Amino acid sequence: RETANPSGSMADTASHSLLLLTGIILVTCLIASAGTTQLPLDAHETFVVQTTQEMHENNNWIVPVFNDQPRLKKPPLNYWITGTVAWLTGSLDRVQPWHGRVASIISALGLVILAFLLADKLYNRQLAVISALDCLTTATMHGRICSTACSVLQGSQHSYMHGKKTVEYQGCGSFTVCGRPGHWPH
Repeated sequence: RETANPSGSMADTASHSLLLLTGIILVTCLIASAGTTQLPLDAHETFVVQTTQEMHENNNWIVPVFNDQPRLKKPPLNYWITGTVAWLTGSLDRVQPWHGRVASIISALGLVILAFLLADKLYNRQLAVISALDCLTTATMHGRICSTACSVLQGSQHSYMHGKKTVEYQGCGSFTVCGRPGHWPH
């Protein structure tokens, strides 16, 4: 919904929206792709990468196969995206771990863009930005950031202010608040 901006034209409003959305897209890409090449695969990502590799080796892109057994628990779109990325990068003979993460990054990006556009259309730009940033800071996206931070900060100790309490970060998954040990909530 285009409305006249008191300080400018509708074109300025659309340009401002596009600029905001571009910034949000860049931030989303940075956060969602953090650690994609450094972090080890989790259990689900292992299934995606290995299934894609076996689909290529068997030259069967219709029925997903894992350890020579049909893997019919999930639709094959994730494997197709992973295979396409591997093919585009010229490494379909050896699917890389980061190839298996691209579908998740695309999904996160789509969700954030959809939240922005929907809130902008139904409400206003301020709510659109808040909605996109809210999507960007969900537990799933935050989990990727924490996983990256854990691998980078493993064994080191950092402090920051949380409200009126000092929180000391002591490596992956543990913290001390005012001298009392605890764990990050999951």
